[in-house]
Amino acid sequence: MIKIADKNRSFVLLIFTLFIGVFLIGGMLFYETDSPVIEGGLDGGPDGGPEFKKIEIKISELKNKTFDPSCFNTIKTEIDSYYDLGIYQSSSKTYLTTKLTSVYSDLVFNQTELFLTSDIGTSKEVLSWLNQLQKITSKTSKIDNYKNQINAYNYYSITLSRKVNNFISPDTTKFNEDIYKKLLFEVKNMPKLNVKYKNRYKFNSIKINLNTKLDKFKCEWATGGPC
Repeated sequence: MIKIADKNRSFVLLIFTLFIGVFLIGGMLFYETDSPVIEGGLDGGPDGGPEFKKIEIKISELKNKTFDPSCFNTIKTEIDSYYDLGIYQSSSKTYLTTKLTSVYSDLVFNQTELFLTSDIGTSKEVLSWLNQLQKITSKTSKIDNYKNQINAYNYYSITLSRKVNNFISPDTTKFNEDIYKKLLFEVKNMPKLNVKYKNRYKFNSIKINLNTKLDKFKCEWATGGPC
């Protein structure tokens, strides 16, 4: 009788264990089925709430507005605020921040191109935008290349111009052919510049102005009179 009771006790324990297991599995399946499904955003983003969509639209509209370097921080603050309030998840914050960074990067690069190919803007403000972008993203070859071109503009428009003016100064007592040739080479070739910018009006005007000064000075030195 004792052996039979032991067998019954083991059987009951096995049935009870199986029942608990089925109950737990069923509960997990119910929880997963009952969980809300997150809708896709305007461009396939993680969330579909009104706040998410509002920020996504703001980011897209930046492309059609006048460039404002403060726009990144303004929208980024809004993205972070909604996340801190628990309005959307971290995946949404990452998605929106990545999209904002991409759009803003393109805007900065477009403004830099505009500066290098026209008379719009100043080198100081363009460099500040590139430095800001580097802090937002990271140090990249594209940012470095643009910085080099802005620095090249500063060199030819300020430093080289100063060298030429010093060379042709009325205080000059002796014409130095080697310095003349060196300056003329830099003026005509602008070796620090990317080829695609060399014939742009912005740099051509510097080239023509400095070349004219050097040629006039050499001619006057050679003839001893005005040229």
